[in-house]
Amino acid sequence: MTEIDVAVLFADLSLILLMARVAGRVAHRFGQPAVIGEIVGGVLLGPTLFHGALAHTLFPVDVRPCLSALADLGLVLFMFMVGLEVDFGRLRGCGRIAAGTVLGSAAVPFALGALLALHLLGERHPASRAGFVLFIAVAVSVTAFPVLARILTDRSMNGTWLGTIALTSAAACDLFAWAALAAVQVLTGSGGRTHWMVLLVVPYGLLLFTCGRPLLARALSSSGRPGGPASAGGLAIVLTGLLVSAAVTQALGLHFVLGAFLFGLVVPREAVGLKSVLLPRVQFTTTLLLPVYFIVAGLNADLSRIGMSGLADLGLILAVAVTGKFAGTWIGARSQGLGARHSAVLATLMNTRGLTELIALSVGLQIGLLDRGLYAEMVVMAVVTTVMTGPLLRCFARPDDRLPVRQGQQQELEHEHEQEQRHERGPAGPEGGGAVVLPGPALSGHPAAVECVTVASCRAPSDTAEGDWRMTKGAPAGATAEPLLQMAADFYKWRTVLFAVELGLFSALLDTAMTTDEVCDRFGVDRRGAGDFLDALVSVGLLERADGAYRAAPVAARFLDGEKAAYLGRFLQQADARWARVGEGLLTGEPQNGARPGAGMFVRQHRSRQEWRAYYGGMDALNGPSGRALGDAFDWAAVKRVTDVGGARGNVLAQLVRAHPHLEATVFDLPAVEPVFTEHMAELGLTGRVSFRPGDFFHDPLPESEVVVFGHVLHDWDVEQRRHLARRAFEAVAPGGYALAYDTMIDEDRRTKTNSLLVSLNMMLCTPGGSEYTPSEGARWFADAGFAEVSHRPLAGDDTLLVAHRTR
Repeated sequence: MTEIDVAVLFADLSLILLMARVAGRVAHRFGQPAVIGEIVGGVLLGPTLFHGALAHTLFPVDVRPCLSALADLGLVLFMFMVGLEVDFGRLRGCGRIAAGTVLGSAAVPFALGALLALHLLGERHPASRAGFVLFIAVAVSVTAFPVLARILTDRSMNGTWLGTIALTSAAACDLFAWAALAAVQVLTGSGGRTHWMVLLVVPYGLLLFTCGRPLLARALSSSGRPGGPASAGGLAIVLTGLLVSAAVTQALGLHFVLGAFLFGLVVPREAVGLKSVLLPRVQFTTTLLLPVYFIVAGLNADLSRIGMSGLADLGLILAVAVTGKFAGTWIGARSQGLGARHSAVLATLMNTRGLTELIALSVGLQIGLLDRGLYAEMVVMAVVTTVMTGPLLRCFARPDDRLPVRQGQQQELEHEHEQEQRHERGPAGPEGGGAVVLPGPALSGHPAAVECVTVASCRAPSDTAEGDWRMTKGAPAGATAEPLLQMAADFYKWRTVLFAVELGLFSALLDTAMTTDEVCDRFGVDRRGAGDFLDALVSVGLLERADGAYRAAPVAARFLDGEKAAYLGRFLQQADARWARVGEGLLTGEPQNGARPGAGMFVRQHRSRQEWRAYYGGMDALNGPSGRALGDAFDWAAVKRVTDVGGARGNVLAQLVRAHPHLEATVFDLPAVEPVFTEHMAELGLTGRVSFRPGDFFHDPLPESEVVVFGHVLHDWDVEQRRHLARRAFEAVAPGGYALAYDTMIDEDRRTKTNSLLVSLNMMLCTPGGSEYTPSEGARWFADAGFAEVSHRPLAGDDTLLVAHRTR
């Protein structure tokens, strides 16, 4: 490039930025997302106006390769974000309505698109006729996940039930579209590569998910950020991997967008720092680079050459795209019991195409499946179908569609989801108990602080302070907003602590004190709020400050350091993700972590020894108080054999045998747990003191014992399964024996133990049938099983202990 070319390039970039800003504002004035204005602006600056003279003057031929390179870089970053934003948890837990929506919105337009492609072939001679048919079918089936997310945010629907279903369905459609696009490229043999080289993308994808993902997780954690790639090293690792992945798929003869999308899918979701640190930087970069992409795309779209025959094809393309997507989505949603109006809202949202469609069309143009005339027609279709979204939403949507908890439509939804909600469900809540020893009100009151994949009872000071949480029933003159304001303040604390966990702040400040400026430089925190952020963590007792430098407080060093076995950060992040979908859980009754019924529920969630070790390390930290209290709450002097059913790696029994050395203790749990049990007993120096019996307590008999313990186990299962376990306990203990069960039980009047009720609600988000229960309900199950005497007593924190005695 000459010096003049470089100057023109910079001038073009400034023009593109100005165009994007102005066009985005104009689009917004007409109720459209800014991206629509940017796409239309890019097309108008292309060869459509003045027979291409404007485009040739503004964007000389010598400058266009540089613009294309910048556009490709922006596209790589954008597709990485799309892949990263695909939430597999939502795909697993979205329910039958979302599944019907996905099937209808993909299958119907795909079939109609294939028929449209056969008509369009006519005198066209694409690189591959089969590839052309498949490509057109995919092109009319696309839903633009990123543009849809922007529309939902602009209309305050992003946190609603319908918005969640739409985003879930769009994510699934994206996965389908890019997989099908890869198949198209295989059929065309694009990129000048032989077919067998293109097929190498299959082992490459498998390698990414099986080896690349764990290696990436290890690299990110070793870069100084246990909570995510927030450091400069972490950012470099992610961006290097992204560019390499894009290069690999391009070299194999597939488009680089597929490599970027795959890498976004592969990045570990537990690296939550990506959300708070990497994404804002990527979005800032794409603010410049995506408008460049629109210009490059616009240079290939000459709408002035469509002609009369092209207008006929354009009308047919629009009819197929709109009818197929709208009718398919509507039919799919209606088939699962959703009302006609809500189905129309979903169909309108799924008809959005925008930028995702434009990317797919550019791929089709590059691999020789589209000529420039058909490309221009398809670009018009992408813009028109997206522009339609706003007006159609105004026709079908109502103001109460924006209510996140669906208050205005609860009865209507219950009628519409009759098939989904016909099964009676009892109260539900989290997988656990025990007491989290975090200082003061750091995590006070916020339900997400009650973790649970087995245990968790975070006692909040506000639970015991009169008036903090519970509204009085006195005269209106005595009512104040203080309880609501306290809840909001507790939520602020929760989000502040969680962000610090995501940054890996506590691990970094474990052995090294840092000033505010050093924290800002290390973690990328803006100086405006850094002082308040750090001092707020001091005020809740998680950081200590001396001479202007900050260090992790003892409780944070123990429970929030990613290298410690007792690390609770991952549990807090998982709880936050579940509780972000509490509305969906309440409407569907389905767990929001992908759990499915059966004893294999925990095995499916923990597939490696490392995952089991991290899981039980956190659980041991949570259930420690109840385990210690159990040694004093029951008379063990006359007991010889005790079995802890679902006892995991034996932490509770380890405390019992140390306090009562005469006990013969056995853990009864799934075979997958035995390696981490053996490892833990060796660490505690108790090998041989506590034994392990593998088995499934729903199908295998329990070991004969004088005492059988269910610690934070019954609340994982539904009522019939609990009755079954009570009968198994009765069969396992001889006359004179006992069954002990402890959980975070609810008070009999169900009005004073707020924490227990929230734990129960959390169980709904964790398990297919679990919940907390009252002592009288638990006593009934054991009495029905044959136990003659059942009593209860407080244990530790919010835990209650049931003691069932077999007298005959």
